Amino acid sequence: MIEINGKVEQVHFYESNVGTPNKSIVVVLVDSRLPKTVAIEGDVRNALPVGSRVRMKIRKDGDVNVLAHVEYY
Repeated sequence: MIEINGKVEQVHFYESNVGTPNKSIVVVLVDSRLPKTVAIEGDVRNALPVGSRVRMKIRKDGDVNVLAHVEYY
């Protein structure tokens, strides 16, 4: 499991073809200056609003990352 803490800077949602999971590309500023980019399965725009400070846990499910837990601070 991966844990990322920081401020959500960008969330881009991409719809895939039938049979392929949709993905969100999320950019989080870690320590207020280091951007961390992660691809997460599904539409996480409501779970990770831009500008919020989050502590999220991501788990691997085969070839994709799945958002397992989000905590706001």
